Amino acid sequence: MFELDPAGINWPRAVLFLDVALVPLVVFWAIGHEQYLLSALFGLLFAGLADPGGGYGHRASHIAVFALIGAGVTALGFGVGGYAWGWLVLGAFAVTLTSGLAVAFGAHRFAAAVLLNV
Repeated sequence: MFELDPAGINWPRAVLFLDVALVPLVVFWAIGHEQYLLSALFGLLFAGLADPGGGYGHRASHIAVFALIGAGVTALGFGVGGYAWGWLVLGAFAVTLTSGLAVAFGAHRFAAAVLLNV
């Protein structure tokens, strides 16, 4: 699933990530909601790691689905964060179970589900 690439770091992709990461930084700083910056940056990082490669349409659709599911899981986490611990355990169990069952759809989708679970 994960292997070391002897070619080293993909510098154009790293610079692209830094450029795109500046957008939520500036936006959240401008509107005064810096507490959401870490979630946005981790979402961006995980979306980059879950990139399946291939054609642009294929990549865009898969990353969009990944982002929508990630936004839902993040909303669930922020939503139940203030409730009793039982709801937190139930939410964590549901997300972890669903992520584990994603292995039925292949190794790449399982890796993306593990990133969502993190």
